[in-house]
Amino acid sequence: SSTTDMNHGDGDFDSFSWEREYLVFTLLCGRNAPQRYNNMRLRNIYLYVLLASSIGSVCAQTPSGSSIVSRTFLSSDGSMKLVQRAYDNGLGDIVQEIRSFSGSTLPSVVVHHEYDEYRRKTRSWLPVTSSDSTFVSSNMVSSLAQSQYSDAAPFSRTEYDGFLPS
Repeated sequence: SSTTDMNHGDGDFDSFSWEREYLVFTLLCGRNAPQRYNNMRLRNIYLYVLLASSIGSVCAQTPSGSSIVSRTFLSSDGSMKLVQRAYDNGLGDIVQEIRSFSGSTLPSVVVHHEYDEYRRKTRSWLPVTSSDSTFVSSNMVSSLAQSQYSDAAPFSRTEYDGFLPS
């Protein structure tokens, strides 16, 4: 038989490999091969989907991108340390900075930044305190800042001219 015969004449090598796998499985499993083969194939598809979804959740560390963590030890035994986290938007622009003091009762300090569609910084919120030392949503930062500063607009805003970046 020629290569064309093995590929069913249309170059569909993938279906040939499934047929070959089915034949090998039939030789190994006997009479109940069709049902066992279908169950194995469904199980493999399920495991593939499960693996693909878990890889996505492992790689995406935050809703906004990745983070960089640095620790500065404040005591010789390591019981107190300053932990600084910088979260980016996936393009390298820092969208949030968090400073927390591990080993103390002090709250975390959160500074949130916003960017326009050209990646230019448009808003920097005033620092707010939070009991959470992980990424804080922009809505939460907004409400914390408005309540902690008693101000409707507790941020600095940068407005750019009508020029587009080149």
